[in-house]
Amino acid sequence: MTQKNHFQIKKEIIFLFIASFLSAATFAQTNVKETLIKSKSIGNVSLLQNINELKKNTSWTVKKTSIQIEGEEQPSYKITENGSTIFELKPEYNDNTHKFTNRIGEIKTTSVKFKTASNIGIKSTISDFIKAYPQYKLWYGYEGDVFGIETPLLPNVQFEIDGKGFKGSKQHLIDTNTGVLKLSDFAKTTKIIAVRVF
Repeated sequence: MTQKNHFQIKKEIIFLFIASFLSAATFAQTNVKETLIKSKSIGNVSLLQNINELKKNTSWTVKKTSIQIEGEEQPSYKITENGSTIFELKPEYNDNTHKFTNRIGEIKTTSVKFKTASNIGIKSTISDFIKAYPQYKLWYGYEGDVFGIETPLLPNVQFEIDGKGFKGSKQHLIDTNTGVLKLSDFAKTTKIIAVRVF
C-alpha cells in the first residue's frame, strides 16, 4: 500500500467517523424535541395546532371522544400509540362563535416518555421538581379535585401530583378557601401523575 493510499484511507475513516457522529447528534436532538415538555407544546403537539394534522402521524390513532364538564358535554380527543394513550386534547373554544374549533386548546399527557429540559416528567417526585425548579407553587384545584405544582419558568404548564401524597385535610382546604399549599403538606416522594399545557 502506498503512502498516498494509506493517507486517503485515513481521511475516509475520519470523514465517516465525523459523519456518523453528526448523524447521531442530529438523531438525538430530534428525539429530544419529540419528547420535550415546553410552555406551548408537549413533544410534537402544540397549542393552536390543527387537530387534523395529528392524523398524518401514522404511528398514532386519533379518536374523538367527549367529556362531561359541569354537566355539559364537550369534545375531546385521545391520541394512542401502540395501544397506549399518550395525549388527551381539548379543542380551543371560540368565544365569538360559541363553538369549539379544530385547533388544540389544551394538551394533557400521562406518558413517561415526555420530560422538560430539566428531566422532569411523569413519575418525577415533587422533590425532583423543586431541585430542578426552586421557584415553584403547590396548589389545590377544587373543581377537578386536583393537586398540582408549577414554576414560572414554564408558563402555562401544570404538573398534576398524586393526591395520595397530601398529608393534610381536603376539608380544611375547602373550609379555609385556600388553594396554595406548602411542601410540608406532602410526602416528599409524592409523584407527578400528569402534565397539562394550556
